[in-house]
Amino acid sequence: MTAAVDPDLPDLDATAWETVLAMVILEVSGLRMPADASFFEAGLTSATLVGVFERLAGRLPPGLPVTVFFKYPTRRSLARHLAGQAALPATTLPTAAGRTHRSAVQDRRDLRSRLRERKG
Repeated sequence: MTAAVDPDLPDLDATAWETVLAMVILEVSGLRMPADASFFEAGLTSATLVGVFERLAGRLPPGLPVTVFFKYPTRRSLARHLAGQAALPATTLPTAAGRTHRSAVQDRRDLRSRLRERKG
């Protein structure tokens, strides 16, 4: 799934993109999420993000895949990317707990491993 852009829409800066994303996320999910919270930590699902993507379809750059939500997993990082500003890659973005995305994933893997060890 990729987006097509409406050429008559004005370019937005990162702040405007953050606002647009916040409004669409609220409309689609009913959630108000901090700009630096991960979409998934804030309670959004893949299906919800597809809905957000579809609502934004006419505004997004052409050829942009829906997987952009995984590469830029916060409103702020995605807004900066969409505005053409440098955004940190997902592996170095801090999560709400102050850890990097990669360390949060590793924490979940470690927890699952420990739980399996207890059962076995």
